[in-house]
Amino acid sequence: MRFPKLVKDKALAPNEAFDSQRVDVLGIFLPGQTNLMDAYTRYAASAIAANTLLRSILGSMVPLFGYKMYESLGLGWGNSLLGFIAIAFLPLPVLFYKFGERIRMRATVEL
Repeated sequence: MRFPKLVKDKALAPNEAFDSQRVDVLGIFLPGQTNLMDAYTRYAASAIAANTLLRSILGSMVPLFGYKMYESLGLGWGNSLLGFIAIAFLPLPVLFYKFGERIRMRATVEL
């Protein structure tokens, strides 16, 4: 008789994981892309391609340093470190929203 209760309690776990990913995409990734398109209107495709390249390079570095990090810090503190880094980047979308136009106007690059 425990099985229906277990299924009822855990049935939403995949949806909750999807919701957190949706918040990441809608709250961080898309505002960054929009800022690049606003800043480099004529060369937006090149700016997004450079952003994708940088993101891919950084993503490929995680497995290289991840093993050593988890070996020295353990699973608890290793995951906490990544979480703290993610928390440090949380204000970026708000800062882009608030100061984005000022940052773009101050740019000295003539495109």
